[in-house]
Amino acid sequence: MRAASREIIEALIAGERDPAVLAQMAKSRMRSKISQLEEALAGTFDDHHAFLCRQIIAHIDFCDQTIAELTQEIIEGLGDFGPAVAILCSIPGVSETTAQVIIAEIGGDMSRFPTSGHLCAWAGVAPASYESAGKRRPAGTRHGAPWLKRTLIEAARAAAHTNGTYYSTQYARIAKRRGPNKAAVAVAHSMLDTIWHLLTNGTLYVDPGADYFDRRRDPAIQAESHRGPWFRSYHDPGAHLAPTPSLTPFGARTLMVLRGVWVKVAKESGSTTKTSHHHLTIAEPTSKPNQL
Repeated sequence: MRAASREIIEALIAGERDPAVLAQMAKSRMRSKISQLEEALAGTFDDHHAFLCRQIIAHIDFCDQTIAELTQEIIEGLGDFGPAVAILCSIPGVSETTAQVIIAEIGGDMSRFPTSGHLCAWAGVAPASYESAGKRRPAGTRHGAPWLKRTLIEAARAAAHTNGTYYSTQYARIAKRRGPNKAAVAVAHSMLDTIWHLLTNGTLYVDPGADYFDRRRDPAIQAESHRGPWFRSYHDPGAHLAPTPSLTPFGARTLMVLRGVWVKVAKESGSTTKTSHHHLTIAEPTSKPNQL
């Protein structure tokens, strides 16, 4: 509850009923809405409402005091893990509370996890796989540690709203193709992978920058690699202008279809067929097929 709002409510509880006087208690940006506050505060506010507001404020104070006491107890319990909390707070999107939850879940000693992949799989942010009959199919993520997984996803969404960071760029690139939920899980996976390395080496986080993906992959080289040899043969001055059909995907598929058709016809007519990958030879049928 903001200070101005609480001051207005306490004034109502104390017996003040004048909307103009109550509206003048507004602070900062609420000062531009004095007229609207006067209209909102004009109404009936009796002793029953004052009693309810007094109980609600007392409950809010109790919650705030309890949270403060628990926070102090957590800080004292994490006394030996102060450096680990400081390392995690250097990551974008990770607050002190988030760092405390992560340390409480995984600890500060990463030797129990042989690699960062083991930690991500244990936490439930690594992609699972379903294998049956030699075929692998995606199966979402593992169940993992629910509190840690939820905290990492919240941190990932917070990092996605930072400006000029690696995680914000990663989130935007994945969300454009796969949606915001999968992008959040992917960023959470990257963050936990980073946490393993930072805690293992005892170093602070250094952001690669929002242009990391552009520096890592040259668009011209990437586009050239995606075209394939059959496309480059048309545009490379040193290559033949007319590639053979066996080098082109379309020509290879056409030959396979034709071979299958003619083999079927030859079998139905009782002939012998000789085939190869580059040419097709169909022997003369031993007997003429039935005339329709």
